[in-house]
Amino acid sequence: MFGGVHPRIASPAARQLNCSIDRTRRQYNRLLRSMAEDHRMQDRLVEMIQSSDEDAEALHLRHNAWDTELGCYMSAAEKQCTRRRNDMIEFSPMVNTVLHRKRIYQWALRKKKGHRVNVGSLRRAAKVWKVDNPLDLTIQELESRLHGLEVELNVLRHNSKQLRRQHLLNCLRRARDEGDEDDVHEIKRIMKRESDKEKQKRINFAVRPPQGRSVTQVQLNDPKTTPTSEADFRTEEEDIIKECNARLSQRFSLGKRAAISHGKLLEDLGNLGDTTAARRILEGTYEFPEDADPATVLLLKELARMALETTEGENDDGWITVPEFQDYWKKAKERTSSSYSGRHFGHYKAASKDDFLSALHTGNINLATHRGRPLDRWRKGVTVLLEKEPGNCFIDKLRAILLLEGDLNQFLKEVFARRMMRRMRAASMVPVEQIAAKGKVCVDGAMLKRLYYDGVNITHRNSSCDSVDAANCYDAVNHPLCSLSLRATGVGQSSINTYLRSLQSMEYFLRTGYG
Repeated sequence: MFGGVHPRIASPAARQLNCSIDRTRRQYNRLLRSMAEDHRMQDRLVEMIQSSDEDAEALHLRHNAWDTELGCYMSAAEKQCTRRRNDMIEFSPMVNTVLHRKRIYQWALRKKKGHRVNVGSLRRAAKVWKVDNPLDLTIQELESRLHGLEVELNVLRHNSKQLRRQHLLNCLRRARDEGDEDDVHEIKRIMKRESDKEKQKRINFAVRPPQGRSVTQVQLNDPKTTPTSEADFRTEEEDIIKECNARLSQRFSLGKRAAISHGKLLEDLGNLGDTTAARRILEGTYEFPEDADPATVLLLKELARMALETTEGENDDGWITVPEFQDYWKKAKERTSSSYSGRHFGHYKAASKDDFLSALHTGNINLATHRGRPLDRWRKGVTVLLEKEPGNCFIDKLRAILLLEGDLNQFLKEVFARRMMRRMRAASMVPVEQIAAKGKVCVDGAMLKRLYYDGVNITHRNSSCDSVDAANCYDAVNHPLCSLSLRATGVGQSSINTYLRSLQSMEYFLRTGYG
């Protein structure tokens, strides 16, 4: 009708674990803890942590095998912690009855068509849901009854919200009569959550501006400078991946343009900045090559001064404690997308409520980071392409977001965003005029600019103010210089190596509208 090609946007797999439902979370933790105890996961992890004389490569292989096994148990616990429900219609007893009867007739129809089914289970289910002798019906009769149930479901779908609310009110009344305060509190929470969700959906529909979606096509030339007739698009999935890989690899390699990535300095520092020369630079005893870039030399000397003032010879060992793990994941947003492996935020958020599982995950993180050898799972990232401007699919204007594994993400935030920044604030290394800092908002920057203009006007001085956007600045980080900067603020070398090795050996998986 409207013309053009509009492929269906692929949706990610649904999560069965929902930590906002206490029953589901407790069941998940009980199942996972039982499997971990049966297979001695905690004892085997402690054994690997204490095996200091084992070959590094052999220990790394053992750790990855242990981590893979834990992932299997996490996945199995999620599948068994709850039953998957049909979310196309609101749940209520009447809807539930119709859906079960529909499944029974479908079950009987499969039997009539020659498929193998469990007849005993079918008869028991038919007795529970009051379906009289479904196996005595013909294929035509079964198909007719299925059609009738489909019509009934379509009618119920229009009244499903009212039926759902009436069902919750009945449950609330029953819980109050029985004096079960826990159930009363839980039912009220469910009613409030569903009401707020429906209300917010209507608000978003009315006032929320259009948002960019997952890309199903990319444009290779700039639409602002190219006539519409000359626009060059790629619409096939293979072509999109090919073009995006080429552009993203260039974007993520911008840091190699720095002078420190060439010549004698690169030989002395290496790609990780963990050599003897790096230590001597931070101690202020390194003799720079004669052909070294002057600006780079000044920057490295400043890092040596920072190292003396900030760390005072002390470095963060990078170990994550159980309270830190629990504090982080209790506040994390469960719906956040992450991980190629399928270990989403809900797994860790549920584990944060259990001390045994929290210790298990914490030990897993510490074993990898203390050796500076990231898990193989951490070397896989999902790059999500989103439109910055709705409708603008120019390849250089797409926002590329790298989704890391949830536990690696927590380690990086704890060591760098919390501990490192806390040390820098304690040492007064963050300038007061820096607005992008904890406890400040964008209004502070506007106010600071306004005060500056007022001061200039009062003193009658000539002045100018530039608004400069450092394009692709986060993609242009130089790794050796990044390592030295982090060490100057007291971050341990093993934590830095874990971070940089994960990025340098990362296997990227591109997510588009095709999946």
